[in-house]
Amino acid sequence: MQREGIDVDVSMLPSAEDFIPHLRPNVATMAHASDGFHFHSRHTLPGGVNSLAMVPLAVGALLPAVQGARGVAQQNKELNYMKQIAPTFHMYADVHGRFPADIYDQEGKPLLSWRVRLLPYLDQQAVYEQFHLDEPWDSPHNRKLAAVVPVYASPTIAIASPEMTCYLALAGPETLWPGN
Repeated sequence: MQREGIDVDVSMLPSAEDFIPHLRPNVATMAHASDGFHFHSRHTLPGGVNSLAMVPLAVGALLPAVQGARGVAQQNKELNYMKQIAPTFHMYADVHGRFPADIYDQEGKPLLSWRVRLLPYLDQQAVYEQFHLDEPWDSPHNRKLAAVVPVYASPTIAIASPEMTCYLALAGPETLWPGN
């Protein structure tokens, strides 16, 4: 904050040991219930320490209005991606009678995820047709394609490489993906 020209008494700020344990990642989940899909989002602010000591930290974190607006825009973009993805599950289920599943080879080795099966329903038919469905997602050919699907790229979470995604599905008993 001092680099930005804001005069701050640093002694008023809590130590890193005081607030770091209270920082948690933002989490967005989608759950299926009898009345449809439910989106839940958790955004955690530092807490659990002296409220007055948190005021300078909060002010310092909120002052750069441009960064705050950028963060809100990124969160809205993320929410819009989820709003695009969620209905495609139902469109897929209407056509196939079930939700999309991962793609496996003859021996049961996972190749591609349900995300590939949804591509035609996300106006990505051309990308879907380029995937080699008999190769794993990280094959030289498929890896390039995974990076070109913008709706699966999170604007709020830094991912190690562009072909990775943070949109995951829980598989197992009593989930939408009870199989493999």
